[in-house]
Amino acid sequence: MRRILFVDDEQQILDGLRDRLRRKRRTWEMTFVASGREALERLEAGPCDVIVSDMRMPVMDGVALLTQVRARHPEAIRIVLSGYAEQERLLQSVPVAHQFLTKPCSPEVLEKVIDRICDLRSLVAHAPIRRLVSGIEHLPSATATVRLLSAALEREDTTLGRVMRIVSRDPAVAVKILQAVNSGFVYSARPIVSLEDAVCHLGLERIRRLAQATAMTEMPDAEPSHLEALREHAVRVADRAATCFADILPPAEVHTAALLHDVGRIVLAAVMPEEEREIQRLADRDGRQPHEVERELLGITHARIGGYLLGLWGLPAPLVDAAAHHHDPSHTAGTSPTLLTAVHVTDRIMRGREVDLDLEYLERIGCLGRLPAWRERIDQMEPAAV
Repeated sequence: MRRILFVDDEQQILDGLRDRLRRKRRTWEMTFVASGREALERLEAGPCDVIVSDMRMPVMDGVALLTQVRARHPEAIRIVLSGYAEQERLLQSVPVAHQFLTKPCSPEVLEKVIDRICDLRSLVAHAPIRRLVSGIEHLPSATATVRLLSAALEREDTTLGRVMRIVSRDPAVAVKILQAVNSGFVYSARPIVSLEDAVCHLGLERIRRLAQATAMTEMPDAEPSHLEALREHAVRVADRAATCFADILPPAEVHTAALLHDVGRIVLAAVMPEEEREIQRLADRDGRQPHEVERELLGITHARIGGYLLGLWGLPAPLVDAAAHHHDPSHTAGTSPTLLTAVHVTDRIMRGREVDLDLEYLERIGCLGRLPAWRERIDQMEPAAV
């Protein structure tokens, strides 16, 4: 049974949720409380998988409640349910909430979001690591990106194109923008996969406020040179994948998926810096791939960790799949080329690890014969400025 805690100071809202979600009683154990204080008392009595909280409540609002939940119960998935009129307050919840939904929210949407976010836990079976990932506010960005973005957003004549050029070179900043645009922070009729669409949809003013709310910065425990190396690889893979696969997949979406494919390594640098340094040391010493060492030391790879974080933050499924399975695409059920295909092939070829290409997967999706052409395109591309 999945344990779901709903918090709203309006009894009518709680009654409506209880009635509309009645059909989930066989799979969900639901609790409904009318204040932040009651919610904390309920959590002290026993853990919950998900907490869904209103924003505007007396005494203790949604931000204050979720801040305490994150500190005391980091394993709980935190969802904000708010009205469109509360967007300014919603921004304040960005660091403490995993996902955001807007009122009125249909029971079908609520059920889908909660079930999907709970299902993602299968990517990270190791509870302590899952707890660490759930507690992350933001990822460490490269120092240069933070400075460039801050300077650009302070200028009145800054254009969306300028902002796009900056954020498209840093996975950590890109993730937060995609989280915001795929949430109740801004209305969109469909999931937004490409960073280019996300920047255009948010607009300069929302991006300014988002940057202020999330305090995008570099974490003190993260190694700057290591972060820069991760960023450079992500950008190079993104640039080549977008160009190489442009004839069969949307280039902007491919670029975004490739930019985020190693976000799990940034997560490890943020929450387990010593372990990440040791993993890189052993990989370099033995001539192995980091994910091979991760599996030995941690029992999980950065790919699964990255996929879990992206899903936890509400990013679209194609981006989650590309991150979670870029080493082992055969674990997915697809039968045609996807963003995962572009990321897997480009990353393996650029790392000089063609021996690790999943030929069974490529044959299943009808692309094995394309591999020589893709290899030639990738090898012939000039290194992009990073």
